[in-house]
Amino acid sequence: MRVLSKALLAIIFCGVNLAQQHQPSVDFTSLMNLRFYNQSGGFMIENLTMIFPPDNYKSIEFEITTPSGESVYKSGLRLQKWDNLPAFANLAPYGPAIVYLEQTGDFIINIKVDSMVISRLPFKINAVESKDSFNSKVIYTRDGPWKNLAYFSYEEKRPGYLLKFNWWMNSSEVGSGQNAKITVHLMKGDKEIARSQGEVVVSDVNWQEFNYNLVTVGKKFRQFTINDLTKENGNYSVVLQADGKPFKTYSFTVSGGKVKELPQNNLDYSPHEDFIASRVLDRSSGSNSSYKILNAVWVTTKN
Repeated sequence: MRVLSKALLAIIFCGVNLAQQHQPSVDFTSLMNLRFYNQSGGFMIENLTMIFPPDNYKSIEFEITTPSGESVYKSGLRLQKWDNLPAFANLAPYGPAIVYLEQTGDFIINIKVDSMVISRLPFKINAVESKDSFNSKVIYTRDGPWKNLAYFSYEEKRPGYLLKFNWWMNSSEVGSGQNAKITVHLMKGDKEIARSQGEVVVSDVNWQEFNYNLVTVGKKFRQFTINDLTKENGNYSVVLQADGKPFKTYSFTVSGGKVKELPQNNLDYSPHEDFIASRVLDRSSGSNSSYKILNAVWVTTKN
C-alpha cells in the first residue's frame, strides 16, 4: 500500500508541475484579440492567457517596442493561476489597462518574464484621415498576423463533435462590399467537402475574430468533425467568399491522419518567442471552472 501511495503521489506531482517541463509562453490568440481603439491607436490589456506559467519569477511585463528595441510603453503584469488548469494562467495589468500609442509605424508587443521575451506579436499601425469635412479626424488601423493566420478548433476528448474554423478579418479585405455576406468553404483539391453553417457580415476596419461550425456538403447534412478532416491524406484549403466571390485562401496538408502543423507549433521551436501553441483556452463561459482547453490546428494563407 505504501509503495502504491508513493506512486500515486508521484503521478499527481508530475501532473501539477507539468507546466514547468516547458518554457512559458502566451496564448497567441489572446495577443491577437487584445482590444484595439481606432481613435487612439491604443490597446486594452485584458484576457491575456499564459501557457506553462512559471513557479519562480521576479517580474512579468507587457512592453511595446520598436523593431530596433526602443521601448514605447511598459506595464507590469500579475500572474493569476487556476488550480483546475495548471498549464494555464491569467495575466492582468497592475496599473492602467489602456495603452495610448497615437502614432504610426512598426511595433512589437512583447511579454517578458524576468526581462526575457517569452512571446511577441509584431504589427504595424497606419493612420487614415477622415474625408468628412465636418468631422475631421484620424483613424488608426493595424496590419500584422491577423491577415495570414487562422485555426481549426475542437475538444480533444470529443473528436466526433463539431469542428470550428476561426479567423480574423476586417472590412478592408472585402473592398467595396463592406456589407458583403462572408461564407467559409473547405476544399479538398477542387472539391468542396464542408462549409460554414451560416454567414457573417463584417463592417469594421478593425481586425475581429470570427468562427463558424463546419457542416458537410451534400444530401447527408451533419456536423463536420476533425475525424472527417483527417481521414484522407491530401492538399486542402479553406476559401473565404464575400457574396459568393473568393477573396482569401488558407492552405494546409493532411498526412498520416494529421494536419501538418506549422513549424511555430513545435514546443521546441526557436526562437521561442515566436512559438504558437497548439492549444487555446476558450474563456467565453466567463468562469474558469467552465473554461475549455481546445486543440488548435493552425493554417496560413497562400495569397
